[in-house]
Order: sequence, then structure tokens, then C-alpha cells
Amino acid sequence: MRWKVNRKILAIILCAAGMIGLSGCQTQFSLRDRLLIQGMGVDYADGQYNIYVQALDISEDGNTSMMVYETKGDTVIDSLNNVTLQVGKKPVYSHNLTVVLGRSTAEHGLQETIDFFVRHPETRASAKILMAQDRAEEIVTYKRDDKIVPITDLEDLIKQSDLNGKCVNISMVDLVNLLDNSSTAPYLPAVGLVNGELFSVGTALFDEQGFFKDLLTSEETRGLLFLTGQMEHGIEVLSVEEDTTVSLEITMAKTDIKPRIVNGLPVFEISVYCTANVDSIDGGPHQVYGEQYYSIFSQKLEESIKKQMEDSLEVCIHREQADVFSFGRRLHQAERSWWKEHEADWTNLMTHAGYKIDVTADIARVGQELSPTLGEDGRNN
Repeated sequence: MRWKVNRKILAIILCAAGMIGLSGCQTQFSLRDRLLIQGMGVDYADGQYNIYVQALDISEDGNTSMMVYETKGDTVIDSLNNVTLQVGKKPVYSHNLTVVLGRSTAEHGLQETIDFFVRHPETRASAKILMAQDRAEEIVTYKRDDKIVPITDLEDLIKQSDLNGKCVNISMVDLVNLLDNSSTAPYLPAVGLVNGELFSVGTALFDEQGFFKDLLTSEETRGLLFLTGQMEHGIEVLSVEEDTTVSLEITMAKTDIKPRIVNGLPVFEISVYCTANVDSIDGGPHQVYGEQYYSIFSQKLEESIKKQMEDSLEVCIHREQADVFSFGRRLHQAERSWWKEHEADWTNLMTHAGYKIDVTADIARVGQELSPTLGEDGRNN
């Protein structure tokens, strides 16, 4: 499986790879003798890891191509060692390594799987990690125009979805920190094939021990972003009237959460403030939208955001008992005596806690009217 690589990008990759392991009087190596790993997919079946390594291959005449090597083993490191035996080259891991975990691997658990990526001296904490909706193999071997799509392009996909406010962005160090906190459940961006095309499909939800629980939709993911204070921008398309739809661009969002104890149980007062611009209005061509509509737009946006947050809470807290929002950590900081007494039962108590949500949306005023009617001559009335 081969494809042509942009020479400028290749030069950067090769220069970075060439610096690895070189110091003082060490013997220099030929890049042709190294397996330049860009990323990998990890599936799990029949007690073994099936790993699909995507790597740059350099021929003797200097031409490059993208290759996918398939291997398996009892552990991740065992599988990767088998790649070395297969191709006869020492692996060199890219600084922008991307790792895709298949659903089977996620169900098997994160702790054992990511141990290699945490401990290996050449892998970086900034490496991106995602979960495939089905098999990681489908993502790593995905082709467009008969060419393998570089796995590093997934980072661009996640960034684009992040700009739309419907995708989380997690690095290896983020995941490790989530797993290290016993009261907080980890989560990962999820990707999959939809009608043969690669898309962000929501958020993979795990329990505190790192076992896959559920998949949040894009809308529930947006609720998670608001609840965790990660929401920055995105588009909300809302139905205002029977024949009118408005698109609002969220330009800023701020979340504040205050925990307190009421009658022996936690109550979280969650307030969200956001600003938005009117992006477009789909209504009748002669319909006038004046100042009075701003309050309607704000109300509809507030209702939509609140519902997304409530839906996310319903799935994560009440259905799966997975505290991805770090509510437990907030209690630990604000109500230390209560937390010390009840920490061991937090998984159960979180479903009995109160979650009060208040959303305030401020729509930017652009002019006296948003879409003035047109006369027969095509000019504004």
C-alpha cells in the first residue's frame, strides 16, 4: 500500500527522525534501516493484540511510500517486536504519533493497552489517542483515491470537529491523568466510517477502571464540553418558528460549577454563559427579523444548550455512572470532610446528587434588522 508524500513534509519528518539517538560519537544510521512509524491501530481478539502499523518506507533510490504492517502478539510490545522481525528494521516513532484503539481493545481495557505508550522512551506524551467505532484496522487502512490516508490526518479531523464544538481532543498525557484520578472517568474522541467516509462520531465513554461503557452522540458530546468547560465555539441550528431556522455561531463559552452539600447530598450549581452571532436565517424572503427576535434567539439557544447538558448527564451519570465531568474532584476540593466520608460510595451517590443548570446566552446585535425585505426592483425596502 503506497502513496506519494509531500517532499517538504518528508524532509521535516526525516530531519526529526535523524536526530533521534544521535549524540557524541554514536554511530549514525541510515534511514532506510529504520521503520518510521506514524501511527497504529490496535484491535484485540482471541486473547491477542492485532496491531496495524502505518509507517513511511524509504527505498534505496530515496523514494517514499506509506506502508501498513499487520502483526499480533500477547502484549502491545510483543506485537511491535514482531513487526521488527517482519520487516528487519528498527522502529522510530514519530513526534506526532497517533494511536487508534479498536472497540474490542477499549472493551478489554485501557490500562494494559496504553502501558507501552506511557513507558517507551521514544513515544511522546503529546501523542493523540482515539477510539474506532468498530475496528481500528478500518481506520488505519482507510483509502481515498486508492491511496492510504495518513493516520496523522485524523488529528486534522478531530481539530475540525473540535472547531464545531462536537468533539473532544485527548492526548496520551490527558488520558493518563484521567486514569490516575480514581473519581474521574476517562473518555476519548471516537471516529468511524459513515457511508464509506471517515468521520468523527462522538465520544467514547469509559468507567473509572478504563473499560469502555458507551458512545456519546455529537450532541451529547457538546453537552460534555459545556459541562467540563471545554466548549469554545460551534454552530447551533435552531427552529425558531414553523418556517424559520436560524444558525447561531457560538463565539465564547464559560462554565462555572459550585458544589455544596444539601441535606447530606451534593448539589452542583452549574452556570453557563455564552456569546453568539447570527450566522444565517432561513425564512421567507419577505420576512423581517427585527430587534424582538434577539430575545427569541437567545431563549432557543439557552434551551438547546441546557438540553444537551442534561442529555449528557443522563447518559454519563445516571445510566453509566461514569463521572467524566470531575464532579468528584470538585467535591474533594470544596467539601473535604464530606468527601473523606463518602468517597468510596461516590459511584452510587453521584446518581442521587442534584444538578441545577442555568444557561445565559448573549446574541450579538448586528443592526436594527437582520434581513430587511426586498422590493420588486431588488433593492432593500
